[in-house]
Amino acid sequence: MVIHARQVAKAYGTTKVFDNLSFRIRKGEFVSIIGTSGCGKTTLLRMIGGLLSPTAGKIDMGTHTCGFVFQQPVLLPWKTIQDNIQLPKELGKSVSAVEDMLSLVKLDHVKDKLPHQLSGGMQQRVNLARALITNPGILLMDEPFSSLDEITREKMQDELIRIWQQSKNTVAFVTHSISEAVYLSDRVLVLSSKGLEEVDVPLARPRTSKMKQTKLFHTTVDRLQRVLGGRHA
Repeated sequence: MVIHARQVAKAYGTTKVFDNLSFRIRKGEFVSIIGTSGCGKTTLLRMIGGLLSPTAGKIDMGTHTCGFVFQQPVLLPWKTIQDNIQLPKELGKSVSAVEDMLSLVKLDHVKDKLPHQLSGGMQQRVNLARALITNPGILLMDEPFSSLDEITREKMQDELIRIWQQSKNTVAFVTHSISEAVYLSDRVLVLSSKGLEEVDVPLARPRTSKMKQTKLFHTTVDRLQRVLGGRHA
């Protein structure tokens, strides 16, 4: 087990975000976290990564390190793509060869360009490569495709699946999109004011975009919609 949360709670003063959450994420598993706005998805993700402390309970990750991919790439505009990716090295962290990361995210041909010369999807690939270059055991992704147009978003989903299959990281992925969660994940954690519910995704791997047209895909999407709405099959 890579991530083990035990009766975790978070509150700010008298305002309770969530309470008594317990779940496990296995090594190499891709798990999405969904829920309505304000339910605490990003808060939970940051607690997993150690950026926030729980009010009660515990999240155990052993000795695994985390890499973060946020909504916006936040690239340094004066640095080349190659230099942005290997920025963690400048901060004293142990990193993989930047050439390997450029190859993994298929950006070899733009390594000497500046961020403003790249599309939004390519900038997010830089963001992903920068997170992966430190060889994290856990990759935490907070709605990384939310600012992209629908066509680019779907392409990035396929790119993420390809990269994840090669890197073998354990992934916790926050999204507002139910269909995105189903397409990417092994399991989905549904967060609400009532607590946490886990839903398995029965789609086989490797995933292909054609699966989005299958009955099994739509059945799983419908099930998650019912769970979010407080109704169960």
